[in-house]
Amino acid sequence: MKNLNFFRKIPPANFFAVLILLNGFLITVETLTERFHRRFDILYQFLPIEAHYYHRIISAVIGISLVYLSINLFARKRVAYIIALILLCADVVFDVNFHHFSLGVVFSSTLIVILALRSRDFPVKAEPAYIGRGLAIFSLAILFSLFYGTLGFWLLDKRDFAIEFNLQESFIRTLKAFTLVGNSDLVAKTRNARWFLDSISIVGLTSITVGIYNLFRPIAYILRTKPQERAEVKTIVETFGRSDMDFFKTSSDKSYFFSKDRQSVIAYKTVGGIALALGDPVGPKRPAFCTHQRICYLV
Repeated sequence: MKNLNFFRKIPPANFFAVLILLNGFLITVETLTERFHRRFDILYQFLPIEAHYYHRIISAVIGISLVYLSINLFARKRVAYIIALILLCADVVFDVNFHHFSLGVVFSSTLIVILALRSRDFPVKAEPAYIGRGLAIFSLAILFSLFYGTLGFWLLDKRDFAIEFNLQESFIRTLKAFTLVGNSDLVAKTRNARWFLDSISIVGLTSITVGIYNLFRPIAYILRTKPQERAEVKTIVETFGRSDMDFFKTSSDKSYFFSKDRQSVIAYKTVGGIALALGDPVGPKRPAFCTHQRICYLV
């Protein structure tokens, strides 16, 4: 009973985020092992080589994108929800179009139905960018790139490079690829080997780009956006402030939620994922954003 109560306490958005994370890993692993189960897919043999190449590249990018989006889904972000839904649909369409029916197609299709029915669990339109989350996504980008490369080298046939890679050598080869040292001694013997070398570059570039963006986004918020917001709040407080607590609303630990016309503001601090507002809203009149639902969905 205690275990059941524990699972009931898990927010639905977190549960769905975990499923998206697992699906992203599943799609990526299927991309790396595609050669093996495609040997028995007769229809796939008649597709042009370019179709094989681009389908696998797109699938790999979709997989890693879903992994990164899962972090934002934990924060119940609406934009991440919409993008994840689009990518899942694209994954199903590409796989069905290429006559590829697998566990991944079933999993993605199920997630599409569930997410479509549970859109209310992802209401957050925007929130301040935090250094901690940026570091988490950047770290995940690095780890996932290393995972992709290591697993990819390890799964290759000996005929791909005339070398059989163990896990340790696969990891070292991946590090060389991502640190620009390169693997100049590797000569691709098969189409699959050439595809993998191209894919590891694309996956690495995608991962690093996403990681750097999410790392510098909160820095830009702290250095540029937040000082501008604090200046706006200072003007509003000086003009319309009536409470003794209004003086503390411009302190550095506060975040702000403005009305649509930016004439009124709520100052709050996030503690454990909960927004704690400091006093009442400040502005010329009680703003329209002061509803229970909007305040609850601030973070």
